Amino acid sequence: SDHVLVILETLLGPRSINISDSAGDDAQCQNVTLNSTTADAACKTIAFAMNEFRYESFVYLIKPGNYTVDAPMTFEAKHLQVLSSDGLVEHGALAPTVVKCASRCLEADSTRNKTKYAPKLVRGLHFVSSSNHNKQPPPAAAQDYEGGAVFMSDLPSTGLAPGSEHFDITIEACRFSGFVALHGGAIYVVNMRARLKIADSIFDHNT
Repeated sequence: SDHVLVILETLLGPRSINISDSAGDDAQCQNVTLNSTTADAACKTIAFAMNEFRYESFVYLIKPGNYTVDAPMTFEAKHLQVLSSDGLVEHGALAPTVVKCASRCLEADSTRNKTKYAPKLVRGLHFVSSSNHNKQPPPAAAQDYEGGAVFMSDLPSTGLAPGSEHFDITIEACRFSGFVALHGGAIYVVNMRARLKIADSIFDHNT
């Protein structure tokens, strides 16, 4: 009889780093050794944590507060998660986890920007536009004005069967406020084979 070769790939167990704008310290965070599933010291900024801890299955756990990202978040490893520890105020959190974005908040584009991976899960964050160019309608010829907050393009599927309850990318319980783009005020997705789920999210004042 014919032999069938079966290759099983195991996932790395998740590890996490806390991010806190009030109690975090990027210098101390840099010295963290990841010998446990959760690092004790908290980073202060999202950008520093994501640049310093670029490991498969990593979880960036963001405490309530106000954060700024000057450049879009990109993902350089598989199965990364960006989560608020408390979630949205609209869903019961006592304080919001606000991420102010100078341009886009998140990009995953395997062709244009060579970003190979997308996040596995983004949850509980309130994304707010702080960019001046987002206050006016963009010019029709501007390619970068697709997706004011989130842009995803040409991302492959992980091979999940059609009809599967599992998704490659999930954006859940997030809020998007004040983004402007020619196509997709808050979120623009094109040429995607990856299975994307957007659930329980709020969109306000996006055009």
